[in-house]
Amino acid sequence: MASYHYIPRAAIGLSADAEDYNEEEAARRLTAYITAKRVALKRGDIIGLCEEEDRYRNDDCFLFDGEKVIRLYYGVDEYGSLPPSMVVSDDEFSIKHWENAIQHNATFWLAPAIRRRIKLMWSASLGLYTGLVTIGGVMHSVLIEPSEGAEAMSKEDILRDLCNGRYFFDLSPREFEGEWKAAPARRFYAIRRPATELEDDASAVEEMEDGCFKAGWKP
Repeated sequence: MASYHYIPRAAIGLSADAEDYNEEEAARRLTAYITAKRVALKRGDIIGLCEEEDRYRNDDCFLFDGEKVIRLYYGVDEYGSLPPSMVVSDDEFSIKHWENAIQHNATFWLAPAIRRRIKLMWSASLGLYTGLVTIGGVMHSVLIEPSEGAEAMSKEDILRDLCNGRYFFDLSPREFEGEWKAAPARRFYAIRRPATELEDDASAVEEMEDGCFKAGWKP
């Protein structure tokens, strides 16, 4: 599980009451500090500029990507969430790796290999598509959340867009009619990414242009 590491603002040259600071510059200074001080961090750990008990949601929080400190992602939650560059995979992070370490949301991203092997089926009781996928050898269930105001998508369209990075994933409970019988500890939701968010995320556009569907993948 991800750990929270407190580094005082003064350690990177910020005053205690600084509010409007450049996060990119703060991330660079944090990288220099943890390198010089040899701070023991694991890839995926959270770094905060305030004591953990004093934090408000994800304010003043950053993430260590194994080499450097990076900002959180603000494309799907205005309070910050896991960056798309950090993905749940079969051999590194679980879907609950950042549970409680990142607050206000429980969003995450899946490695392309995992997205490709999601098997969809129609749930008559829910009136929605659900799916099964193994992550690290453990079976998980995913529910495809419908997009508000959008036309119903076919199974093939959903699989294509899952494969090509048009969805993010979330552990937060939802309320849907019918019963989803999947084990709560191993289920999550797929949420279609807003067009405006995709436009701002150059890496997502690049992934979709080189996506597995264009490369010959078939559902």
